[in-house]
Amino acid sequence: MLDRPGTREQTRARYPDMDGHIERDGVRVFYEVYGAGEQTVLFMPTWEIVHSRTWGAQIPDMGPPSRGLCVDPPGDRR
Repeated sequence: MLDRPGTREQTRARYPDMDGHIERDGVRVFYEVYGAGEQTVLFMPTWEIVHSRTWGAQIPDMGPPSRGLCVDPPGDRR
C-alpha cells in the first residue's frame, strides 16, 4: 500500500480503493484504482515528469458507476 498507518497525506481529495505496481524489465509502473464500476476510465500521465496525482481533482467527480485507473510514468515513484 502507498499509504501506511500514520502517514496518510492531508492533501488528498480521496484515497484509492486499491494501489500497487507492476514490474517489467526492472522498471516499476505504479497505479491507483478508484471505485468499482463496470466502466473503467484510464487517466494517463500528462507528462513524463508528473505523476498520476495531477488527476486528483477529477477522481471524486467521476461518480460511482465508473472505476478510475491512474497510472504513473514508468520509474516514477512519488
